[in-house]
Amino acid sequence: MKRFAVLAVVALIAALAFAGGCRGCQKEGADIPPQCGECLQLPTGEVCTVRGTMKNSCLAICVGAKIECNGACPCATGE
Repeated sequence: MKRFAVLAVVALIAALAFAGGCRGCQKEGADIPPQCGECLQLPTGEVCTVRGTMKNSCLAICVGAKIECNGACPCATGE
């Protein structure tokens, strides 16, 4: 039983260490260049780009991502 408890603790620590390095867990804007920071303050709507959903078209243009459609990804068929 003691061995099981030690294994459980080690597994928990390993899982937390792995989750801590996960890219999706980073706060929004961590990979946005400083010159695009003003785009984060604009209230315009989301756009779907080749890089995924972005907060607005200003940000997409600033980072050089091709806009595929207005709104969150995936784009509706026929657009």
